[in-house]
Amino acid sequence: MMRAVFAVLVLCFAGCTVRQRTPQDGTVRSTRFSFMHRMELEYEDTYREGRLISSRARFADGTPAMEMVSEWGDPMVIRSWYRHPNGAMMRRSRYENDTLMTEDEWYPDGMQRLMFRRRPDRSEAVVRWHRNGIRSDESEWFDNKRNGRWTQNDTTGRRTRNERYRDGMKVR
Repeated sequence: MMRAVFAVLVLCFAGCTVRQRTPQDGTVRSTRFSFMHRMELEYEDTYREGRLISSRARFADGTPAMEMVSEWGDPMVIRSWYRHPNGAMMRRSRYENDTLMTEDEWYPDGMQRLMFRRRPDRSEAVVRWHRNGIRSDESEWFDNKRNGRWTQNDTTGRRTRNERYRDGMKVR
C-alpha cells in the first residue's frame, strides 16, 4: 500500500493534472500545496475563453509567492515569477511555445544563483554562482550535449576546470 501511494505521489509530482471544469471567463480562487515552497498557497487563476490568462499565488501572510502570465499568440509566451517566503525573487522564467527560453534563479538573500539563456540558434548558455557571489561554472550546450566552453571555479574564484567541447566530446 505504501509503495502504491509513493508511486502515485512521484507520478503526480512529475506532471499530474487535476481534472476540473475550466471556466469560460472569470477568476477562480483556491488553495493548493506548492512543492517548490513546501506549503499551501492561496491562488487566483483568471480565465478568458477557457484559457488560463494569469495565475497569482500568495503566502498565508499575503506576501506574493508566484505570478504567471500567458500571452496566447504566435509564439505563445508564458512568463512566470516565483518568490522566496521572505519576499525575495526566487525564479523568473520565460517560455515560448512550451520551450524554456530564459531562466534566472536567486538565493533567499538576493544573490544570483543561476542564469540560463536559449539563443536563436537553439544553443544554450548556463552560468551558476556560489552562495558567496563568486561564479561557480559556465557551460554551453547544443541539443542536450556539451558544446563550447566549459569552466568551473571553486568558492575562492580559482579556476578548477577549463575545457572545450564539440557535440558532447572534449576537444583537445
